[in-house]
Amino acid sequence: MKRIKVIPDLHGRYVCLIGLYISDCDYVVFLGDIFDSFDRSKDDQIKAFQLILNMKEMLGEKFIWLLGNHDVHYLEYHTIHRMNLPSEI
Repeated sequence: MKRIKVIPDLHGRYVCLIGLYISDCDYVVFLGDIFDSFDRSKDDQIKAFQLILNMKEMLGEKFIWLLGNHDVHYLEYHTIHRMNLPSEI
């Protein structure tokens, strides 16, 4: 039987990741919404993102990261500005 750890919306709550035991899992699945917290600082949200990137590096293909609706607009913002597209898009 596969052991899968599913982590729901974090919204910048990096403290939820501290001490998270993942070495016994076959897969770790993030359900997205890492950003957009109205009660967490930008620094906390960046810490959460960094911890998730570290987990991705450690687990490789055992790590599954789904983008949430609160994450997608950051990707869109980055894509628009990187491609020098008009911001009205």
